[in-house]
Amino acid sequence: MVVLFNNLSSEEVESYALVLASAGIAHQTRKGPFGWELIVETEAFETAFDTIREYLLENRKDVLAPE
Repeated sequence: MVVLFNNLSSEEVESYALVLASAGIAHQTRKGPFGWELIVETEAFETAFDTIREYLLENRKDVLAPE
């Protein structure tokens, strides 16, 4: 098992865990010293990372530059 992300808020770890569960990727969460950690099997790291990246890209909020 390896840490996929750390220092997450409770809202972030819940969202990411749901994304991984929906994709069928086994994971664990645990409270770390500076926030929540999301943990996956070593073999699933790359797939899990790409899955979360896609989720973030699809759900990002574009910020307009001040004029």
